[in-house]
Amino acid sequence: MKKRSSYSDHHRIATRGDLIFCIALACVSTLLFALLVQYADIPPLYSALPIVFVYLLVVTVWAGFRRTGVGVDTTPVLDMLTKSEFGAVMTSLRSPAFLLDKNGYIIWANTALTEVYGKQALPIGSHISLLLNPDLLLPQTTLEAGDGQTEQASDILKLGDRFFLYEAVNAEMEGEKYTFVLLNDCTEREYWHGLYSDEREALAYIAIDNIDETLQSVREQFHSKVLDVENVLHQWASEMNGVLRAYERNRYMVLFSTKALRNACANRFDILDRVRSVRVGDGLPITISLGVSDVSGTLAERDRAAQVALDMALLRGGDQAAYKSDDGVDFYGGKTKTGFKRANVRARVVANQLAAYMVRADHVLIMGHRFGDFDSFGAAVGMARFAMHCGANVHIVANLRDKNLVSCFERMGELNEYKGIFLDAAEGLDMMTTDTLLVIVDVNNFNHVESPEVASKAEKIVVIDHHRKTAEFDEQVLLEYIEPSVSSASELVAEMIQQHLPSGALREAEAESLFSGILLDTKQFTRNTGSRTFSVAAFLRNEGANLSNTSEFFKNELDDLLKEARFNTNVVLYRERIVLSTCEGETDESYRVIAAKAADKLLNLRGVDAAFALVLINGRIHISARSNGTINVQLILEQLEGGGHYDMAGAQVSGMTMQEALAQLRAAIDTQLDR
Repeated sequence: MKKRSSYSDHHRIATRGDLIFCIALACVSTLLFALLVQYADIPPLYSALPIVFVYLLVVTVWAGFRRTGVGVDTTPVLDMLTKSEFGAVMTSLRSPAFLLDKNGYIIWANTALTEVYGKQALPIGSHISLLLNPDLLLPQTTLEAGDGQTEQASDILKLGDRFFLYEAVNAEMEGEKYTFVLLNDCTEREYWHGLYSDEREALAYIAIDNIDETLQSVREQFHSKVLDVENVLHQWASEMNGVLRAYERNRYMVLFSTKALRNACANRFDILDRVRSVRVGDGLPITISLGVSDVSGTLAERDRAAQVALDMALLRGGDQAAYKSDDGVDFYGGKTKTGFKRANVRARVVANQLAAYMVRADHVLIMGHRFGDFDSFGAAVGMARFAMHCGANVHIVANLRDKNLVSCFERMGELNEYKGIFLDAAEGLDMMTTDTLLVIVDVNNFNHVESPEVASKAEKIVVIDHHRKTAEFDEQVLLEYIEPSVSSASELVAEMIQQHLPSGALREAEAESLFSGILLDTKQFTRNTGSRTFSVAAFLRNEGANLSNTSEFFKNELDDLLKEARFNTNVVLYRERIVLSTCEGETDESYRVIAAKAADKLLNLRGVDAAFALVLINGRIHISARSNGTINVQLILEQLEGGGHYDMAGAQVSGMTMQEALAQLRAAIDTQLDR
């Protein structure tokens, strides 16, 4: 009877990995021997014997494991590959091929694979994970095919400096499962694909932010400064081998390659800093906004995506780039505060559009953000008066049990028009129809509205807000009026009322609600205040807003003062100019407003540029942030799924302790300040 040859008769078992393992084990053993001789009172011979024994034992176990992993009964298959016509064909294939056993070990390879790797480096006996990049492993189902089944899978892998398209074919031979892997050289194809990816056109739209307002007092410098900005843009486009063209006054389009776009992203769109260096008057910077896209598809699709990206950059306050790719939208920049716009033309246009929608709607629902404040309440009341003037059936969705708005509900309850106008979320959901118009005020993130369920059911939505837009809307929106340059949503709504309603249309209580919203978000006209804000304040005063009545909204209870004191007992200074304050222990919903007040007070400390107040309420940690304008707290809290303004923002996090939330907040601060 013919003697059956063993696996080692066909191929060597030891691999480069085995050799490295043995050498490493020998080095460790030698080091251990030296330590024993040097520091232990043991003769060298007695130290060496156990170390040598352990070394041989480990090597023996390793060798047995390697042989067991490879499989010992592969001889029939190897005989077939070396002696049959099929084996001769596989061996002579010009494309590399190899065979895996059921455990994923390589037991055979043809001549072409030997040429790719070289005879000394051919990994016979190695596991597939040692041959291929772990990210390019064969699918697990390929190694676990059922009896009598044949499965195939294909992907791209890299061997040396060449790329291969591999196909894995499962088969059963001699009662065992094996996998043939066939490689087809696709290096040239990958080269051309990479070249196409690098040279494919990317598109950017650029708008100069508020140049009319910036140069209002230095009109003689207008053309020269615009020319300076254009020169900077032309230089940037030239560096990227791109083409810059003006398509509108102070607006430009740039075409460049995707490779150049990757470089621009790596440089974090330093064109923003270059343009910001162009200054006018007393050192005011000129800023730009960019919308960039390289989404897959046609050039027309990239064009539309770039326009959407530019709108998002502008709605976030300008001085930033929005890059829209197939994976989503990334933002760069946002280092300067939003400038105040003087024109109210857009307010008149939006008011006319909104009135047309309200006239055609069978019902109008108005809703602010969850945990409402004076601004969201005032904006909702102003929108209700706007809808009443249009003859619409209107209701406001609000949390009727919100303790922070008790005085507001009582004040509006004095008016007959507002009896029964306030609904809770469940009642609002019952009123939804296909012709209902939902007006969302003081928030543009649908996850943070008073009732996300109502928003998800609405088919016609209008958004009026002054916070920076953080992402595209998931729902279809008829009209969005987002102006981060204004102080508050109440200011936006009051402007629309001023443009569309006749003089004297507002009731005294309505004017006071709008006025209190402006007072809240401007901190009594000390922040985010421009000439536009004072103009609206004067309008509301003429409409009957009584300042003494409005001040009643802002008076604190003694209990609130004691709650606020809890934040002052746990304050730390971070990075020399940022204050972090926490309130732990038993709390209720009122602490959300208390946290905002605490952050405001902490910002008054000497040398402090930003303050963050954190409080745990019902399992969620609420963060209120305030800044004096030198630190962008909105970008910091965006990293924690929050948002807001440059100098006033908030966020909510769940599923973590206060210390974990503080750690994430510190990391977000570091990320923003170290850019």
